[in-house]
Amino acid sequence: MNGYTSNEIKARGDSRIGVVIPVYNRRTTLLETLRCVVDQEWQPDHLIVVDDGSIDGTPDAATQWLAAARPRFPWQVIRADHHSAARARNIGLARVRTLPLVAFLDSDDHWPCDFLKRGVAALGAKPQAAAAVADRRFVDGGGERLAANDCRELVLDPVTWFFHNGAGVASCTLLRTAAVVQAGGWNETLESAEDTVLFSTIAMSADWVHMAGPPVVFGQGSARARHEEHNLSERRVDRHLHWSLIYEEIYQMALAVRSE
Repeated sequence: MNGYTSNEIKARGDSRIGVVIPVYNRRTTLLETLRCVVDQEWQPDHLIVVDDGSIDGTPDAATQWLAAARPRFPWQVIRADHHSAARARNIGLARVRTLPLVAFLDSDDHWPCDFLKRGVAALGAKPQAAAAVADRRFVDGGGERLAANDCRELVLDPVTWFFHNGAGVASCTLLRTAAVVQAGGWNETLESAEDTVLFSTIAMSADWVHMAGPPVVFGQGSARARHEEHNLSERRVDRHLHWSLIYEEIYQMALAVRSE
């Protein structure tokens, strides 16, 4: 678990990044995602993989892979009781909250090799921004393209964009850690739509900036194609009603903020 020297840490300054990956029963899917972190042109300063109570050997597989890969940055695989992705992310956040920047990467999504580098540059160019977002592209389990989002419009009015396109942008966003902490982190009482609550809260108090370049690839069904765990939020038969209620609360919050 090698790390940066004190001089290198000082040189990286406010561009130091913690990466948090929550995972549940995705032993093989996760390893491809770890590769895209290790291959980043701008290396993170700490990687935290939080296993949410997997029973398929996921934490052992992650530990063995990272030990063999020997990334320069420190890393940890944390084993937690099964609860939710929100709690797993908060566990990881607590370990990297002293770092200026944080990225939350889902275990079935993939960054292009320059993702963190572009995010650092985008936030550096706009110090008042709390988040830098890249475009996203959805692919199915066979790698076929399903849809894509140009996120340049997101930065103009994030909350409205979330209402139209969904707020599942965690994997394509680099955040200022202080903004996440100030917003209260991930709401662990929610089984889904916790990303909508967090990102809308951040967007109501700070700017977002777009990072041009290759999109982040979001896997839809890649884990299921391997007979591994799919998105837990889809277990709820009433998930659409649940999401609508959450969005109604956010709508009222946004109205209150804009009337101030």
